[in-house]
Amino acid sequence: MIRSREADLIVVARVKENSLVRVTFGPKGNEDFRWEYHAVLIVTEVLKGDFHDKELPIAIVDGLSPGSGTNGKGEKVIPLFDSFDEPAMICDDISKDQIWFLSKRAQDAAQNAAQNAAPDPKPAGNGIAYETAGWSCIKPTDLKPYYAALFTDHPDDLLKPYLTSDDKLLAATVRDYFDHKEIAEIAKDPDPASRFDRVMPYYLRTLGASYSTAGRDAALVIMSCGDVAGEKLIPVFENMENSNFKATVISMWEDLAYTKAVPVLIKVLETQNHTNLQQQDRNLIYSTDRALGHLEDPSAKKVLEETKNIWATAKYPDQSIVGECTTALKAIED
Repeated sequence: MIRSREADLIVVARVKENSLVRVTFGPKGNEDFRWEYHAVLIVTEVLKGDFHDKELPIAIVDGLSPGSGTNGKGEKVIPLFDSFDEPAMICDDISKDQIWFLSKRAQDAAQNAAQNAAPDPKPAGNGIAYETAGWSCIKPTDLKPYYAALFTDHPDDLLKPYLTSDDKLLAATVRDYFDHKEIAEIAKDPDPASRFDRVMPYYLRTLGASYSTAGRDAALVIMSCGDVAGEKLIPVFENMENSNFKATVISMWEDLAYTKAVPVLIKVLETQNHTNLQQQDRNLIYSTDRALGHLEDPSAKKVLEETKNIWATAKYPDQSIVGECTTALKAIED
């Protein structure tokens, strides 16, 4: 993943027609084991870095794969997917102008690709000086005002007007920028209780926002509060309705080794165990089982055994839950 401040070059560009080529360079007999794509970008604007040509050869690496299709108007498009784990589309059409974040290509990677690159189209291998990778390597051109301002001497003054932009993505990205700066100041607060109380609104506001780096920053500040955070997260957890958000708090207790959360976690399983099986929240159960295993509190043994039995004898057993209960029980017994 290339972040904007780490990128050597940021350009507004589109993939040149017919320039995409898949290059394999795995071991002999298993060439497809390692692969990447080469392409040529038509550059329309440089937002960061030093580049003066119109065409830029790049490598698209780390599991990113172009696809093909048509849009609602029947026009051909080239979507870009992150093919690791579950394939996810990160851009709907790289044949149209997008913001590309590029890093300088390591020489050994260039040489490996050069040895095996298809002879046409060119350039390939050593002719490629930049590469892009990760789910955040491309952004829509709606965000061009943000990145154009970001690398100036006075970005704050230029960005503030966009907080009220009608473009929701642009406004949210700029809000995230200022949240990040404010959270960095909160992190300096020496009082853990005060630090937690000040950062919690940022954390709650950004839960579920995939675009938000400030949410991750806020979570780190919360974790820095130690047992104070563990205790203060209990009422936060009890007032949450979204089970995915509850699972994030459970993970925090697990990472904090906050054993005083065990009664709350036991109650979660007891409630789920007394709910109709089809209405039980498997993700929440799994997260709770895992946390109880790491916290290793003997008082959780009974409810873990009950949960394991329910899902082992169900019409459609859930082996993930059964396995996590087994692991947790073993950790407690050892």
